[in-house]
Amino acid sequence: MWLKKTLSPSVGKKLYLSFTLMLVLLIIMGFTGLDKIEQVQGKTNEITNSWLEGVEIINNINYLTEHVLSSQYAIMSEPDSNQKAQLIQKTDLIFGTIDQSFSQYRKSFVSEEDRKLFDSLESEWKQYRQVYSDTIKLSAEINLITGSGKRADDINAIIDKSQEQYDKMQDKIDQLVKLNHDGAILAKNESQALYKSAMTTSIAIMALSVLLGLCLAFVITRNISKPVRIVSERLQSISQGDLTMDRVSVKNKDEIGLLVSSLNLMVDNLKGTIHHIQDTSSAVAASSEQLLASSEESAQASKHIAASIQEVAQDAENQVQSGEESSRAMEEMAIGIQRIAETSSEVSELSLEASNQADLGNQSIQDVIQRMETISGSVEQAGEDIKQLAQHSDHIGNIINLIGDIAAQTGLLALNAAIESARAGEHGRGFAVVAGEVKKLAEQAARSVEEISEIVEHIQNDTAKAVGTMTKSLAEVHGGKDAVHEANEKFQLIVQASQLVSQKIQEVAAAAQQMAASSEEVSASVTDMSGRAKHAAAASQNVAASTEEQLASMDEIASSANALSKIAQDLADSVSQFKLKQS
Repeated sequence: MWLKKTLSPSVGKKLYLSFTLMLVLLIIMGFTGLDKIEQVQGKTNEITNSWLEGVEIINNINYLTEHVLSSQYAIMSEPDSNQKAQLIQKTDLIFGTIDQSFSQYRKSFVSEEDRKLFDSLESEWKQYRQVYSDTIKLSAEINLITGSGKRADDINAIIDKSQEQYDKMQDKIDQLVKLNHDGAILAKNESQALYKSAMTTSIAIMALSVLLGLCLAFVITRNISKPVRIVSERLQSISQGDLTMDRVSVKNKDEIGLLVSSLNLMVDNLKGTIHHIQDTSSAVAASSEQLLASSEESAQASKHIAASIQEVAQDAENQVQSGEESSRAMEEMAIGIQRIAETSSEVSELSLEASNQADLGNQSIQDVIQRMETISGSVEQAGEDIKQLAQHSDHIGNIINLIGDIAAQTGLLALNAAIESARAGEHGRGFAVVAGEVKKLAEQAARSVEEISEIVEHIQNDTAKAVGTMTKSLAEVHGGKDAVHEANEKFQLIVQASQLVSQKIQEVAAAAQQMAASSEEVSASVTDMSGRAKHAAAASQNVAASTEEQLASMDEIASSANALSKIAQDLADSVSQFKLKQS
């Protein structure tokens, strides 16, 4: 605490102060530069918005007044009244533009002299406008082309007066142009002077900042690096075991001074610790020798106890093994019985399912019987229909035979008619033609009868085959009906047998469940007996283990005592590496 109270400004504060000074100089330089730039900007705006604008307006006024003077001469010399009126109208527009320029320039005064010259110009301009008005009146009364007559003197006087007034205006305009030009030159020179002043000030502040920065860097570096180097050398000596050096002394009253004081305090504490370790290591070495001897005696006694307990534990272990074997046998038997019970339950369920399926099969067979009855009726009806078709085919055959006979008779009649027509000669020629046509028709009818006979014969053959097939089908249907009825009777027997098997299997499953419960009780009793034997064996094992642990602990104590002796020796050897002043 006393050291903190005597501290001078800290290293951090010194660094903050140094950088603050540098920042202040930079800020001063920045604000100075900005101020000079603002002044230069003001002069630039003055040149652009005042002087140059004034020169531009005055030059525009000069141009427009020259144009007005030219228009004035044109109006006086124009003989056509319409053209003269147009010239006057255009000139009036120019007058309006000049008035606007006068108003615009009045807003850009930069000095009292500028205002006075402009007032004089405006006064001359008003006088010139009066002369212009007189000129317009005079030009309306005379015509220079046709002759001025007695008004020639008036014309010369008005022209001279206009020129004189214009010259006065021109003189004022020239003075204003020169004033604005000189003002612009002066503003430019002032702007250049401000620029040079800003450059000089910035360079001076920059040089001062660099010089001050170098000085601060030298002072701070020297104030920090020398004490740090001394502390580094002392720490290097301590790392090599040399504690014989004197206390470090520095002039710093900041964190560096606190660091040096902490180093001196650490060296003093380290010296005291080394002395204490040297004394303690000798005492530890002596105690470890005594502990080693005692632990060896205890280890011998523990070995005898462990041997006796091990025999008891072995007998208990044998009993546990016998109990475990009995327990496993009972568990396996219980598992087998349980599996039988589970299998019986599954078989019972399957039997019930088979019985249900048999019922469903019986229902399906009943449905098949009904369908077979329907099919049998349909086949018998189809057989009757085919038989009727065969009878109709026979009738058709008889009719075709009759048609064939008629065709043959018609052919004979046609032949007889042809013979008779030949006998008749020319008178029977028409009849012969008819007889020929009848013969052709008879031949065609005979051929058609033959074709139809073949078709009917095929139909009769197919009908006979169909009758035979339907007869066989009807026999097969009757056989199927008998087989289905027999299957129905078998299914009835299967359903009854399935129901009986299901009842028996359920009884077996119930008995298996009772056997499983009994075996579980026996297994639980054997397991309990085995558990008690295990508990006794575990107790013996725990005693043996405790004895073994005690023996191991004694061995560990002996090893630890031996290791402690070695550690004490190593500690003494390590401490001996430090160099201490002899007191």
